[in-house]
Amino acid sequence: MLASSGSYDYGSGAGITYQSSGSGVEAVATLNADGTRTVVVYNGFGNDVYLTVTFASGDVWSGPLYEYSITTWLLPAH
Repeated sequence: MLASSGSYDYGSGAGITYQSSGSGVEAVATLNADGTRTVVVYNGFGNDVYLTVTFASGDVWSGPLYEYSITTWLLPAH
């Protein structure tokens, strides 16, 4: 799991899901029954951003989030 729990909204109006401007980055992570991890991220910005996720285990994963996209990472078990 992420170093903290829950889902997050980073951007203008943080804490408001899908505000009218639609700008921001929202992410949620899960730990699956087989030990793999899933990270789903929404990029509501009109430009690409680069995301780095640091897990409580110390694992770090990074990658691009393309403008107005939803990205899903399925990561191996730690």
